[in-house]
Amino acid sequence: YANDIWIDPTNTNRVVISGTYTWRSVDGGVTFTKISNGYIQTTQPHPDDHHLVPVANYDGSTHKGLYVTTDGGIFYAPDITVASTSSGWTNCDQTPKTTQFYSVAGDSGTGAIIGGTQDNGTQAFQLGTTSASWTFGGDGGYTFIDPTDPNYVYSEYIGLQIERSTAGAFTRPGGDPSIWAGENDQNHTGRLWDTYYGQANFIAPIQPDPNNPLILFGGGLSLWKSANPKDGIPHWTALSNNLGGDPYTPNDYISTIAVATGHSNIIWLGLNNGTVAMTTNGTTASPTWNVISGPNNASDPLPNRMVTKILVDPNDTSGNTVYCCFGGFTSNNLWKTTNGGGNWASVTGTGGGILPQVPIRALAIKPHTASTLYVGTEIGIFSTSNGATTWTTSGDGPNDATIYDLEYMNNSSVLLAGTHGRGVWVLSHNSTVSQVRCSPNTSEGGKTTHVIVTLTSPAPAGGLLVKITTSGPVTATTAIRVPAGLSTYTFSATTVPVSTQADGTITGTVGATQQSGTVTVTPPTIKSFYPAAASVVGGSKPTTYVVLSSKAPAGGMPVQITCSGDPISVPSDPVVVPAGTTFTTFKTTTVPVSSTVHGTLTATLGSQVVNTNLTVSPPYPTNLSIVPNTVQGSSATLVQGTVTLVASTPPAGVTVHLSSDTPSACSVPATLLVKGTHGTFTLSQHTVATPTTVTITATYNGVSVTGTLTVNP
Repeated sequence: YANDIWIDPTNTNRVVISGTYTWRSVDGGVTFTKISNGYIQTTQPHPDDHHLVPVANYDGSTHKGLYVTTDGGIFYAPDITVASTSSGWTNCDQTPKTTQFYSVAGDSGTGAIIGGTQDNGTQAFQLGTTSASWTFGGDGGYTFIDPTDPNYVYSEYIGLQIERSTAGAFTRPGGDPSIWAGENDQNHTGRLWDTYYGQANFIAPIQPDPNNPLILFGGGLSLWKSANPKDGIPHWTALSNNLGGDPYTPNDYISTIAVATGHSNIIWLGLNNGTVAMTTNGTTASPTWNVISGPNNASDPLPNRMVTKILVDPNDTSGNTVYCCFGGFTSNNLWKTTNGGGNWASVTGTGGGILPQVPIRALAIKPHTASTLYVGTEIGIFSTSNGATTWTTSGDGPNDATIYDLEYMNNSSVLLAGTHGRGVWVLSHNSTVSQVRCSPNTSEGGKTTHVIVTLTSPAPAGGLLVKITTSGPVTATTAIRVPAGLSTYTFSATTVPVSTQADGTITGTVGATQQSGTVTVTPPTIKSFYPAAASVVGGSKPTTYVVLSSKAPAGGMPVQITCSGDPISVPSDPVVVPAGTTFTTFKTTTVPVSSTVHGTLTATLGSQVVNTNLTVSPPYPTNLSIVPNTVQGSSATLVQGTVTLVASTPPAGVTVHLSSDTPSACSVPATLLVKGTHGTFTLSQHTVATPTTVTITATYNGVSVTGTLTVNP
């Protein structure tokens, strides 16, 4: 690794060697001069230089070019005899993707992909693009994105130095993003001590609980757990120690961690020395560990080689189906148990479909399809669709590349492959979105429209996740999953109230493919317009309703009101239906009248005109009181009657007709002119022989009221 030697065929005293940097000797190797000094994305060669290749026609005089392959790509010195740490180099990186990824993770909702790399930091890029953002330097390790909140992204620097971003995959964390150091007290309570003491692999595993992203595990000499990785200073607790039987040596370091889907208490660990251990009470403070296999264990059914990957089959609801991958250039590097480790079988294939005798570093099981698996090996990706009976290089991924990681994007059937030298590869199923349409495609704001998404072919097993975005006056969910086997899927979107017609767009995205549908959103119309009472007495202020066909937009919906008929008046300014509501009211003003008048109210909204009728009537009597109500007929006592009207009269007043049912006992004027709401008249009592009750009647506008007076002898 990084230790090539090239001797100039035209001058054996000129020797170039590669290491962390490139060096040149002109005295046959007695002394060397450093001639490169680059880093990430520099013209000078990147550190860790692997291979030295001269140009095909190298002659030491006219043609003196030399290529250097590094952790950061290919660099070229046109004249290797003069190249130095300050000049003479060219960065050849153009379209080839040569980054060495240790890990990869993705989020289907945002399309973000992130991965840790050898000497090129942690890099993030958008699904469907080929350029990455450098979010953290040095060597990047394991990565993952919180499936419930993609703003939280976790990555790693060497030796289990766990970092966190709280602003998404593309944001370089400010300040110190490390979350392993524990509380800042005298004893550093809650520190991840294996990180502090350097007791972890160069690229050490970190693993979230698939059932709870608020639980994060890290593997060093011990298994460490944080139940608050989102806190400002997460707290870490050790759950295991020295499971491999080689006390405090790198042989005992944890190389892989797996947690069963649906069973947070089932945790599996693999170690550098081949030890495999598991617990079924992993949620307790001190789990009990069962060492399944290992070189220092009495039971040793599995190979004593580095455990590169353990995966609990998420399709097995019992959590008992587990796969173990091993390193080593030999056979039987993939094993399976279906009873929680009680029995194991090699599943490297049969007949002509056997996996090659190379290390297996990665494993993925297709969501909802337990029989379809992918393994990442030293020489490429192999797959099976029959439960590992046979394996094939189906062309699904890169060949002649070391595969370090295989991960499905969160909530997706898109498979990511992190290669060590050929970048990140994406395997998405052929099905993608072909059409998005709205039905109806014209809708008032605040109403529901149906969105029909059509795929190019039926969705694969596990369904197909389609990202949904909107623009304009329409809202919808951020993603849908088309069920397996279906080619169309319908969901609802809600239009936003508008004051003028506008188009809303709904876009469905699968990978780099997008399709959009449009709904034309129209403003509301007047659904109804009416007074609370169709007939009112002049002088009253009746309530009138304006009802819209749908909700008013932001800022409200103004409706202009006009009227005809002298006794009626309405507000001069438009009445406004408040935003988010469908109606408003206003007061219509009427004046007193002496005879019935019919008026018309008009509401205008845009080009729409709606009329309603209002009848204004004269006031009518509501009461007749007589004081006193008992009198001697022969007395001179003043007796008065008061007629009360429901409302005020016109200024000229109205004439109320009066009558007595016994004029011989009490007589009244024939009429009474009432101005305002009350009118008073004088009754004339007469001598009677016996007590007599007289009824006085006041009549106007077809309404009569009565009062009584008792006349005594």
